[in-house]
Amino acid sequence: MARAVVVPQSVEYPESDGLPMPDSPEQFDSLAYSVAALKLHYRRRDDVFVGGDMLLYYERAAAPGETGKSVAPDTFVAFGVPRKGRGERPSYLLWEERQVPDFVLEVASRSTYRVDQGDKRRLYERLGVQEYWLYDPVGDYLEPRLQGFRLTAGRYAPTAVSQRAEGALVGRSEALALEVRLYPGDRFRYHDPVTGQDLLSLDETEEARQAVEAARENVETRLEEAEERLQEVEDHLQQAQDRLQEEQATRQALEAQLSVACNGACEAPDKSRTTRRSARRRPDREGVR
Repeated sequence: MARAVVVPQSVEYPESDGLPMPDSPEQFDSLAYSVAALKLHYRRRDDVFVGGDMLLYYERAAAPGETGKSVAPDTFVAFGVPRKGRGERPSYLLWEERQVPDFVLEVASRSTYRVDQGDKRRLYERLGVQEYWLYDPVGDYLEPRLQGFRLTAGRYAPTAVSQRAEGALVGRSEALALEVRLYPGDRFRYHDPVTGQDLLSLDETEEARQAVEAARENVETRLEEAEERLQEVEDHLQQAQDRLQEEQATRQALEAQLSVACNGACEAPDKSRTTRRSARRRPDREGVR
């Protein structure tokens, strides 16, 4: 009697949870800035991974055909994790990476802000995420609009967020060694206290690159013009030197001719004067005798 061959089902970990994209342009822009700015900031480090809106699996699938438990942080940063190329890490498997994210940011929206403050906060706390930040881009869901929490003795404690004189909300992320800022006009930025500059978005980085390129081209153009003017001055100087040498040669030739002419003309007058003086003296000597 033949036996049925049972093919074990493989365990799959989908790259998407099937949930809709961000609710509003403000949420999308904030999410896009956060991921891009941090990737640019850590681009020279191979031991930092920045993820955005990708599935982070924190529990394996219990049985074949299941997908495991996951969460999709808007932005997360994990230190000590090798950075991989595009497509090499379609999802973040916690048991393979062996590193819980050090930093997580959630951008609040109408459909997510309750989960962000409740289930997700408790999950990140349980997983051991060192810092958890919340940001409300439209000001309808969180008060204050910028909030930070740091894991202390296994529980999240609020991170100080102060309001500057110009109206900006400012908190410090110890995990990133950056400030998290919300400027008037709803402009969310990471700020590097070492350089004193905000981290740029992709568009701002491109604008800065174009400005630098334009400045470089301007400098090169001015340098070329200066080199042309210098060449003109050198040409004029060479021409002046050539004329001076010609004039010196002409003068030397004239002086030589004058010297020859002067010597021939000056010898004859001297002899005649001597003869005349001798003739005048002779009568005197005869009269004395």
